Amino acid sequence: MFIYHITEKKTWQDALLKGVYIPNDFAKDGFIHCSLESQVLAVAEKYFKQTPDLLLLKIDTHQVISPLVFENLEGGDENYPHIYGALSLSAIVGYLPLSKDRNSCFFFPNFS
Repeated sequence: MFIYHITEKKTWQDALLKGVYIPNDFAKDGFIHCSLESQVLAVAEKYFKQTPDLLLLKIDTHQVISPLVFENLEGGDENYPHIYGALSLSAIVGYLPLSKDRNSCFFFPNFS
């Protein structure tokens, strides 16, 4: 199964240097926010509309070592995957720019 994480290009570049992925908000939140494919675009529109240089990380859940919990912490109906710990780079099986179309709407990249 695959889950996805939206990040800034700079944060990803830092992870490549460190050898492990830990987003900037990890210390505050205590986990890495992720989404199912069907949730990515809504999350991007809600939280990243004004953020430039975004990447979408494709994560193989079978390679995630830290606890992975599907939960809803905001009281909605959908559960979202959260990784409670650092993410090994080997679990990230792809990454592509998360871009917008002519109407400034995000579209899901093609991870062939």
